[in-house]
Amino acid sequence: KQWYQRRVAITAGIPIYNELASRARKEPSLVIAKMDATANSVPRPFESRGFPTIYFVPKGKSTRPIKFEGDRTIEAFIKFMQENTKEDLKFVEPEEKYLKKKKVPTATLR
Repeated sequence: KQWYQRRVAITAGIPIYNELASRARKEPSLVIAKMDATANSVPRPFESRGFPTIYFVPKGKSTRPIKFEGDRTIEAFIKFMQENTKEDLKFVEPEEKYLKKKKVPTATLR
């Protein structure tokens, strides 16, 4: 049951992470990356005690990763990154395929 709950949490976040990467696509100083900690060695100073574990590493040689523990929303991710860097990060509108599509009711003809 615990594995299933983790899998659901990870899978539910994928569209948000993809949209975040799409919004950051024009920002040359920002990379949105993912790594499977169950299939790879986690390098120091990163730690992974739960899934998904999200870090932000500000630009610079002496900066340490900052663990993200906020809401898993686009707005919260962007705010967190902007508050934790000296860079002027620019985000753009996501590509069409990452926009949340609203279902339009269709009329049934008889």
